[in-house]
Amino acid sequence: MLTESVADAMSRIATAGRTMADDWRGIGSEIAGLGGQLGRGDLGAAFVAGYRERAGQVTIDADQRCQEPGLLADLGKAGVDSYRSADEASGDVIRAADPSASPLG
Repeated sequence: MLTESVADAMSRIATAGRTMADDWRGIGSEIAGLGGQLGRGDLGAAFVAGYRERAGQVTIDADQRCQEPGLLADLGKAGVDSYRSADEASGDVIRAADPSASPLG
């Protein structure tokens, strides 16, 4: 594994996720504000009940999707840490068996 490259990629994914979440917060607020203007008149009242329920679910789903890049990045970073620990531990075993062994072969 190219641990530095993977760690860098995970940092970029986390940053992209934060940007997405920040942008969604602004857009979500704007959509909510515009949604508040709906429901005027008989036709609007019939439309708005179904709209608000669906819009609420979309908001919940979008909020959850905005968390996923950060979770993925955390898992990726944990994978890098596990790989590094396993690599170090296996090197320790080799060195214990043959103190003259070089970690580079």
